[in-house]
Amino acid sequence: MRPVQAKLPTGQRARVLGTIAVASLPLLLLGAVSAWRGAADAEASIVEERVTLVRAAAALANAFAEDNVSTLRSVALTRDVTAPPAAPQMSALLVRGLAATP
Repeated sequence: MRPVQAKLPTGQRARVLGTIAVASLPLLLLGAVSAWRGAADAEASIVEERVTLVRAAAALANAFAEDNVSTLRSVALTRDVTAPPAAPQMSALLVRGLAATP
């Protein structure tokens, strides 16, 4: 036995499909707005992570530079550098160091 299929007249079918389309428009609009906001939030999160990463890299570079400067200051204050002995090796080392860092 075949199931009975109800056939709607063409005008009524168009009206039902139109009603379904109009009823689903708010849901489609809500989905589009939600996707747009999600993309914007994800982009903002990525930007924030990158800024944090750059700040951490800058802090690391700053600490590295400060450590090297403090080491150089300590070495510069030693007696061998401030009043080098008459040893020619030390004078040659200082001359090479000055030539390497103009």
